Amino acid sequence: MKSKQPLKQYPRTIIHVEELAIVAGIEEYARRIRQLRVELGWQILAGVTAKEAAENGKIDGIDVSRMKASDYILLSINNDRDAAYRWNTANTIRKSKGGSKSKILQFFQENVGKALSYEELRYVSNGKSEWARRVRELRTEDAWPIEIVEGGGYILQENKQGEPHDRNIKQAVYAAVLDRDGHKCRKCGWSLALLSPSDPRKRLELHHIEHHKAGGRNDADNLITLCNVCHDTVHSVGRSWGIKELEDWLKS
Repeated sequence: MKSKQPLKQYPRTIIHVEELAIVAGIEEYARRIRQLRVELGWQILAGVTAKEAAENGKIDGIDVSRMKASDYILLSINNDRDAAYRWNTANTIRKSKGGSKSKILQFFQENVGKALSYEELRYVSNGKSEWARRVRELRTEDAWPIEIVEGGGYILQENKQGEPHDRNIKQAVYAAVLDRDGHKCRKCGWSLALLSPSDPRKRLELHHIEHHKAGGRNDADNLITLCNVCHDTVHSVGRSWGIKELEDWLKS
């Protein structure tokens, strides 16, 4: 390894611990990695965390299925200057009472709108191996607006949990509706590709054409995709709308 900074020199590339030990010294590399993560905000992911976070063996398109526990990878060439503050918050929450899921949710709520790294989330859950599953439960079963961040990590877009009946929509149905609607709001055309800090539209939600309380089913034919702003509009001004009123509003 020629570079004095192998991780930065080779981003999104799996680096073996032996290579880091040569550069930093066998006694130093672990402490240096922690400094880079905690003090300087570099997204350095250990093999054990990568495998827990990966879906279908990949993270942001990177195959991490063959990473060893002692391997490392730098997910992004940009560091996060707020990392030191977040790690301090994570340490406080980590020491508090409660299960890993409640601690993870609290950490998200303390950092609404901020991208949280996989290593931060694993740390706040006391290093529990099921941390990634807990995050997925918060997203899918508990309907918290948690999105995957490009380049690795998660972000809680808004401190607002979804409606109880929406939490019963099966993920296969949710995905089918998004695919059918092109992953765009049926009213305004907004998509996650247009996500902006100054825009109140933060996520895509599913709306029941026939109201759930009136017996509307949680299947694809009775669901449409709306952004959170348009969805709120429907529920505030269209409480008594029937199917025709909804269709007219979508076309207007």
